[in-house]
Amino acid sequence: ACPDAELDVFSSMQVYGVSEADDRAQFAAIYDRARQPGVTLVGSVPQLELARRLQDARVLAYPNHYAETFCIAAAEAQAAGCAVVTSALGALPETVGAGGVCIPGSPGQADYRDRFVEACVALLRDDHHWHTMSARAVAHAAARYAWPDIAAHWESLCTAALRRDTPEFERVAGH
Repeated sequence: ACPDAELDVFSSMQVYGVSEADDRAQFAAIYDRARQPGVTLVGSVPQLELARRLQDARVLAYPNHYAETFCIAAAEAQAAGCAVVTSALGALPETVGAGGVCIPGSPGQADYRDRFVEACVALLRDDHHWHTMSARAVAHAAARYAWPDIAAHWESLCTAALRRDTPEFERVAGH
């Protein structure tokens, strides 16, 4: 559907302290499947390089099967203007918000895979759709993940905790 599309994979188990040899041995089948035209297995890169390379990407395709508690990769991709296509699992719907597409189900299911591919293809082929989603992604990241806003929110929570007179403190404390 998108013959000129390229897939760059920025992933490896080395970020978790696994040696390159053990990483290759454990995930050889996946890495072998990445050896095809249009796919580049980049591996892990420093954060600044990843941020720069995300600015050249259109979509963060992240068919996740793990219940993320936040997902920094999605937030950083959105800040760079990438539309995120991922799973509706864990905190991903909240993290991604209107700046992406969260697919219900499991990446192992055929229906999930079909909807995932459809969402990615739509963003790659329809410039208007992608521009809309990209703008939403940037706005979502700017509104929720900019350090001044995060600091102001935490300052507000801490001040409220000292006063103990706010419903939000009671809600946060209850969790």
